Amino acid sequence: MAAGWTKEEMADEVIALFWEGCSVNLGIGMPTMIAERIPENREIYIHSENGVMGVRGRPTAKTLSPTLINAGKESISVRKGASFFDSAFSFGMIRGGHIDFCVMGGMEVDAAGNLANWKVPGKKVTAEIAAIRGVGI
Repeated sequence: MAAGWTKEEMADEVIALFWEGCSVNLGIGMPTMIAERIPENREIYIHSENGVMGVRGRPTAKTLSPTLINAGKESISVRKGASFFDSAFSFGMIRGGHIDFCVMGGMEVDAAGNLANWKVPGKKVTAEIAAIRGVGI
């Protein structure tokens, strides 16, 4: 048996921390898996820093919209009552303490939990600025 958690187990552990009615910002990468794994009966409001409150996992082929994306540019679906706003307002929600949880993704994390890097050589990744703004640096 492999040591540690699977990605799914890690996402489920994070979901277990959320209380009913809380708001959650999900960073790019593995954190986006959380939106897909939240049970339908849980009342958790997912925020994406590109300006969506009310993300609800992935769309089906029938409900896919090219204009509904998360911060990682992945297609999303939204729940009834979702709201849309600009990124300045969105980051104000995070920095102002109006979002209950912020789950950040890291490109690489060492055994001690330190972020080892935020850029893949030769690839354009803009999430490092979003992550820095999210933690208030």
